[in-house]
Amino acid sequence: SFGYEIWTSNPSDRYQSHFAFLCGVFFYFLILDRQNEYIHLLDYQWKRQLKDDQAKARSTKLVNKMLLQNILPQHVADVYLSNNREAGKLFSESYQNVAVMFASLPNYIDFFSEADEKKPLNILHEIISKFDQLMYEVQFDRIEKIKIVGSTFMAACGLISGRKSSIDYGDY
Repeated sequence: SFGYEIWTSNPSDRYQSHFAFLCGVFFYFLILDRQNEYIHLLDYQWKRQLKDDQAKARSTKLVNKMLLQNILPQHVADVYLSNNREAGKLFSESYQNVAVMFASLPNYIDFFSEADEKKPLNILHEIISKFDQLMYEVQFDRIEKIKIVGSTFMAACGLISGRKSSIDYGDY
Protein backbone atom coordinates (compact mmCIF):
# COMPACT_ATOMS: atom_id res chain seq x y z
CA SER A 1 0.00 0.00 0.00
CA PHE A 2 3.12 2.21 0.00
CA GLY A 3 1.98 4.31 2.96
CA TYR A 4 -1.15 5.69 1.34
CA GLU A 5 -3.24 4.58 4.24
CA ILE A 6 -2.05 7.73 6.01
CA TRP A 7 -4.00 9.85 3.49
CA THR A 8 -7.28 8.05 3.97
CA SER A 9 -8.82 6.32 6.94
CA ASN A 10 -11.37 4.52 4.80
CA PRO A 11 -9.89 1.46 3.00
CA SER A 12 -12.18 1.95 -0.02
CA ASP A 13 -10.76 5.45 -0.56
CA ARG A 14 -7.22 4.12 -0.91
CA TYR A 15 -7.70 3.49 -4.63
CA GLN A 16 -8.78 7.07 -5.08
CA SER A 17 -5.70 8.30 -3.26
CA HIS A 18 -3.52 6.09 -5.53
CA PHE A 19 -5.28 7.55 -8.55
CA ALA A 20 -4.79 11.13 -7.28
CA PHE A 21 -1.12 10.43 -6.62
CA LEU A 22 -0.62 8.96 -10.11
CA CYS A 23 -2.43 11.94 -11.66
CA GLY A 24 -0.11 14.29 -9.76
CA VAL A 25 2.97 12.43 -10.97
CA PHE A 26 1.58 12.40 -14.51
CA PHE A 27 0.99 16.17 -14.51
CA TYR A 28 4.43 16.78 -12.98
CA PHE A 29 6.12 14.83 -15.80
CA LEU A 30 3.84 16.48 -18.37
CA ILE A 31 4.89 19.96 -17.19
CA LEU A 32 8.53 18.85 -17.07
CA ASP A 33 8.25 17.54 -20.66
CA ARG A 34 6.61 20.78 -21.89
CA GLN A 35 9.35 22.83 -20.21
CA ASN A 36 12.03 20.66 -21.80
CA GLU A 37 10.38 20.98 -25.23
CA TYR A 38 10.12 24.77 -24.82
CA ILE A 39 13.81 25.03 -23.87
CA HIS A 40 14.81 22.95 -26.92
CA LEU A 41 12.62 25.11 -29.16
CA LEU A 42 14.25 28.28 -27.83
CA ASP A 43 17.68 26.74 -28.27
CA TYR A 44 16.87 25.81 -31.87
CA GLN A 45 15.57 29.31 -32.62
CA TRP A 46 18.64 30.94 -31.08
CA LYS A 47 20.98 28.70 -33.05
CA ARG A 48 19.07 29.42 -36.26
CA GLN A 49 19.15 33.15 -35.58
CA LEU A 50 22.88 32.91 -34.85
CA LYS A 51 23.50 31.14 -38.17
CA ASP A 52 21.44 33.78 -40.01
CA ASP A 53 23.32 36.59 -38.28
CA GLN A 54 26.67 34.95 -39.05
CA ALA A 55 25.67 34.57 -42.73
CA LYS A 56 24.65 38.23 -42.86
CA ALA A 57 27.92 39.23 -41.20
CA ARG A 58 29.93 37.18 -43.74
CA SER A 59 27.95 38.75 -46.58
CA THR A 60 28.47 42.25 -45.21
CA LYS A 61 32.17 41.59 -44.71
CA LEU A 62 32.48 40.36 -48.30
CA VAL A 63 30.64 43.43 -49.64
CA ASN A 64 32.83 45.74 -47.54
CA LYS A 65 35.95 43.95 -48.78
CA MET A 66 34.86 44.26 -52.40
CA LEU A 67 34.03 47.96 -51.95
CA LEU A 68 37.37 48.68 -50.29
CA GLN A 69 39.26 46.81 -52.98
CA ASN A 70 37.33 48.72 -55.63
CA ILE A 71 37.98 52.12 -54.05
CA LEU A 72 41.52 51.68 -52.73
CA PRO A 73 44.65 50.13 -54.23
CA GLN A 74 44.99 46.46 -53.31
CA HIS A 75 47.86 46.87 -50.85
CA VAL A 76 46.06 49.70 -49.02
CA ALA A 77 42.81 47.72 -48.87
CA ASP A 78 44.75 44.78 -47.41
CA VAL A 79 46.07 47.05 -44.64
CA TYR A 80 42.57 48.19 -43.70
CA LEU A 81 41.12 44.67 -43.91
CA SER A 82 43.80 43.05 -41.74
CA ASN A 83 42.76 41.99 -38.26
CA ASN A 84 45.97 43.07 -36.53
CA ARG A 85 45.64 46.76 -37.48
CA GLU A 86 45.20 49.32 -34.71
CA ALA A 87 41.73 50.83 -34.67
CA GLY A 88 41.65 54.41 -35.92
CA LYS A 89 45.22 54.35 -37.25
CA LEU A 90 45.51 55.84 -40.72
CA PHE A 91 47.68 54.47 -43.51
CA SER A 92 50.11 56.58 -45.50
CA GLU A 93 53.09 56.09 -47.77
CA SER A 94 55.46 58.60 -49.29
CA TYR A 95 57.11 58.35 -52.69
CA GLN A 96 59.83 60.45 -54.30
CA ASN A 97 58.79 60.22 -57.96
CA VAL A 98 55.09 60.13 -58.70
CA ALA A 99 53.14 61.38 -61.67
CA VAL A 100 49.41 62.08 -61.51
CA MET A 101 47.27 62.47 -64.62
CA PHE A 102 43.88 64.14 -64.81
CA ALA A 103 41.98 63.63 -68.04
CA SER A 104 38.90 65.80 -67.98
CA LEU A 105 36.21 66.73 -70.45
CA PRO A 106 34.97 70.13 -69.22
CA ASN A 107 31.36 71.00 -70.01
CA TYR A 108 30.96 67.52 -71.44
CA ILE A 109 27.16 67.47 -71.29
CA ASP A 110 26.90 70.79 -73.17
CA PHE A 111 28.07 69.10 -76.40
CA PHE A 112 24.99 66.91 -76.55
CA SER A 113 21.38 67.63 -77.25
CA GLU A 114 18.38 65.53 -76.33
CA ALA A 115 18.02 64.43 -79.96
CA ASP A 116 21.42 62.68 -80.01
CA GLU A 117 21.18 58.95 -80.56
CA LYS A 118 24.06 58.07 -78.26
CA LYS A 119 23.56 59.16 -74.73
CA PRO A 120 26.37 61.21 -73.15
CA LEU A 121 26.95 58.60 -70.44
CA ASN A 122 27.40 55.86 -73.03
CA ILE A 123 30.08 57.86 -74.80
CA LEU A 124 31.76 58.72 -71.50
CA HIS A 125 31.67 55.02 -70.61
CA GLU A 126 33.38 54.16 -73.91
CA ILE A 127 36.12 56.74 -73.30
CA ILE A 128 36.78 55.53 -69.77
CA SER A 129 36.70 51.90 -70.95
CA LYS A 130 39.44 52.73 -73.47
CA PHE A 131 41.55 54.17 -70.65
CA ASP A 132 40.93 51.00 -68.63
CA GLN A 133 41.95 48.82 -71.58
CA LEU A 134 45.17 50.77 -71.95
CA MET A 135 45.97 50.08 -68.31
CA TYR A 136 46.20 46.34 -69.07
CA GLU A 137 48.89 46.79 -71.72
CA VAL A 138 52.44 45.94 -70.65
CA GLN A 139 53.86 49.42 -71.22
CA PHE A 140 51.23 50.92 -68.90
CA ASP A 141 51.24 48.25 -66.18
CA ARG A 142 52.71 50.67 -63.63
CA ILE A 143 49.85 53.13 -64.03
CA GLU A 144 47.05 52.81 -61.52
CA LYS A 145 43.58 54.23 -61.94
CA ILE A 146 42.81 56.24 -58.85
CA LYS A 147 39.35 57.66 -59.34
CA ILE A 148 36.68 58.71 -61.79
CA VAL A 149 34.54 61.69 -60.84
CA GLY A 150 31.99 62.91 -63.34
CA SER A 151 33.87 63.25 -66.60
CA THR A 152 37.34 63.37 -64.98
CA PHE A 153 39.66 60.37 -64.99
CA MET A 154 42.53 60.33 -62.48
CA ALA A 155 45.51 57.98 -62.71
CA ALA A 156 48.96 57.85 -61.16
CA CYS A 157 52.25 56.10 -61.77
CA GLY A 158 55.13 55.60 -59.39
CA LEU A 159 52.87 54.27 -56.63
CA ILE A 160 54.23 50.77 -56.60
CA SER A 161 53.47 49.01 -53.34
CA GLY A 162 56.45 48.43 -51.09
CA ARG A 163 58.74 50.74 -53.09
CA LYS A 164 59.72 54.04 -51.51
CA SER A 165 61.64 55.11 -54.59
CA SER A 166 60.03 54.77 -57.99
CA ILE A 167 63.49 55.11 -59.53
CA ASP A 168 63.85 51.38 -58.81
CA TYR A 169 61.66 50.75 -61.83
CA GLY A 170 63.32 53.08 -64.28
CA ASP A 171 61.76 55.87 -66.31
CA TYR A 172 58.04 56.25 -66.73
